[in-house]
Amino acid sequence: MNISYLRSLPIGNAVELLLAVDADAVRLQLLRRIDANFVGPDDPGATVIYDAIRHVTPQNDRLSLLDTEDIVNGVPLFYQAYGNDGAQWIASSIETVTPTQRLTDRSIDPL
Repeated sequence: MNISYLRSLPIGNAVELLLAVDADAVRLQLLRRIDANFVGPDDPGATVIYDAIRHVTPQNDRLSLLDTEDIVNGVPLFYQAYGNDGAQWIASSIETVTPTQRLTDRSIDPL
């Protein structure tokens, strides 16, 4: 289980993630914090971004997610994924990204 892709979207206030899922994982969870102090899959200080029974197949071992909940541009975010193999939780390494708006609105307001 690992976070293989993580980036801030150009529109800002959004993060795109790609999880590489272990073949034996039966449940997946992705947590977010504003610091790197994760204490496990039941972390009371973390925001749960994704928590579900595995729905990917061995032929499709990637899960794409979009995080837009309560994200503020310029505030670093830390993510950690967890996979449960039926007996124990396996944690990914912690990844970080700082959302920023890079898109310039060049549209003309007709009013």
